[in-house]
Amino acid sequence: MFAAEGPIRRFLKSHWKLARVADAKADPMSVLPDELDTPYIRGHIVLVGYGHAGPQILEDLKERKIATVVIDKDRGVVEDLREKGFKAVWGDATEPGALIQAHVQDAALIVINLLDDLESRKIIETVKLLNARMEVVLTTNDEENAIRARADRLGKVFVFQVVMAAAVARYCMFRFGRKDEELEFEEEKEAEQAAEERLARS
Repeated sequence: MFAAEGPIRRFLKSHWKLARVADAKADPMSVLPDELDTPYIRGHIVLVGYGHAGPQILEDLKERKIATVVIDKDRGVVEDLREKGFKAVWGDATEPGALIQAHVQDAALIVINLLDDLESRKIIETVKLLNARMEVVLTTNDEENAIRARADRLGKVFVFQVVMAAAVARYCMFRFGRKDEELEFEEEKEAEQAAEERLARS
C-alpha cells in the first residue's frame, strides 16, 4: 500500500520546512520553537494525546531523560505543557502538518494515546507516509479494539485494565517471594487470551 504512495511520502518529507513556516504564521503553539537542539528532535518519542495515561507516560519518560514531543488538539493543554518545560505542538495528528511539526519523520517511536480507534488508525496511515519504519504503540481501554489492532499488526497495544491488573499481580507475586523476571508477562498474555475468548463467545 505505502510503496505505491512513495511520491507522497517524498513530497511531504521534502516540504516539511515549508509546512513549519506556514503553521508558525497561523499560531505559535502549532510549531516547535526554532531554538530546539537538533539532537532533541531526532530519535525522540512522539506522544499523541495527553489525556488518560498521557501525564504519567510523559512524566515517566522525563524521569528517564527520553526526549518526547506531545501533540494535542487542546490548545490550553499545549500552553500548560510548554509552561512546564515540555515540548508540545497544538494540532490534529490525523493531519500531516501536526506530525511534521513534531518531527515524526525523525522520531524513533510514536505513542498514540487516544480512545478513538478510527482516529488512531488514520494517524498511523499518515505516520507511515512520513516514516515507513516508525514503531507504533497504542493505548486503549477497549478490549475489542485491542484485539483488532493486534490482528491488523498496527503496533504494540496496551489495554489500561490489563496493564493495571498485571501491575497488581506482579506486586502480589513479589510479596509471595516470586521473582518478577519469572513472570515473563504471563499476566498480560493470559488477560489477552481471556479477552479474545470473551469476544469469540459474544
